[in-house]
Amino acid sequence: MDKPISIEATNKITARAKLEDICNDPAYMERGYKIMNIRLETTETLVVGVSEKIINNKKTIWNGNQWIEG
Repeated sequence: MDKPISIEATNKITARAKLEDICNDPAYMERGYKIMNIRLETTETLVVGVSEKIINNKKTIWNGNQWIEG
């Protein structure tokens, strides 16, 4: 696939389950998203007070439990 699937989850088991749901959905399967086509899985660990992302056009920071405005 030309673009990766990005899944945000609280742990690797939940992320893998969601990935399997996506790959088992007929709408995605028709576009080539199949578990057997996955070549690489990576995970990221968020750093408290450092990891940032934009949610609803607002900068947020990971506090160890949730994203808060920062």
